[in-house]
Amino acid sequence: MNQDKKIYNVINIVVILISFVILFTYTMLNIDAIDIRLIALFLTIFVLINIIKFIRLYLIFLEEKIPITRFTKLYIKTTFVNILLPFKLGEIFRMYCFGREIHNYYKGILGIILDRFVDSIILLIIIIPMEIMYLHSISFVSILIIAYVLVILLFLVFTPSTYKYLNKYIITNKSKKSSIKALEILEKIKMVHKNGMELLRGRIPLLLIMSSLAWILEYSLINLISKIEIGQFEFTVFSEYLNSAFLTNTNVVLINYFCMSSIVLGAVMLLVYLYNRCYKKA
Repeated sequence: MNQDKKIYNVINIVVILISFVILFTYTMLNIDAIDIRLIALFLTIFVLINIIKFIRLYLIFLEEKIPITRFTKLYIKTTFVNILLPFKLGEIFRMYCFGREIHNYYKGILGIILDRFVDSIILLIIIIPMEIMYLHSISFVSILIIAYVLVILLFLVFTPSTYKYLNKYIITNKSKKSSIKALEILEKIKMVHKNGMELLRGRIPLLLIMSSLAWILEYSLINLISKIEIGQFEFTVFSEYLNSAFLTNTNVVLINYFCMSSIVLGAVMLLVYLYNRCYKKA
């Protein structure tokens, strides 16, 4: 086993163990709040949501030709971690895992950023009008998402024209030494833009449709859990759900959602790992 693989395995073990500790602690502290009646309903919709998200991410990395079995294991593992780690730290782990899988960390980071970008566009279309209507304000998390989408959108739209202008300006107005350095930076930015567009080209409409379906199902799932748990659904519950991606939340509806989703993914991940171990031995 080479050094890179050893480091990769150690990081995976540490991150997954931390995630399981968080899951165990969170579940034990909130065991009374978990409603067993929700399991069948939850499993059906939750599986559909993750099938859609799986296909969306697979489309982004389509040209990388990751074997479907490897991609499935990567998706389950990184989604499990992503649900449990606060402040969206799980996205960093996902970037690392996919980057190593395709032997290009830079493209792995870019692919996950663009997956989040497409997902965030649909989320904003859904949540901003509802926040204004029901909360009469825009939440801090929504502001962060708006800023994220704007930065990526401006980069994708304006990089070609900005590159063309600056390239011409630097060549004609700067000294040779500074011009070379500036042009090198510009070329790297242009390459990032090119790779980003390659990951999205021909897929944007389909990615947006899949994100729309995933968010509609996710909203419906929170709605149903809320009605079963507290007899009604208010938009504030969904707003708290989004905020809980960055902060811990004690809402009974969200406890059910996070505990059950983490248990399902954790169980599937362990089953896949055990199957692989047994299959290799056989």
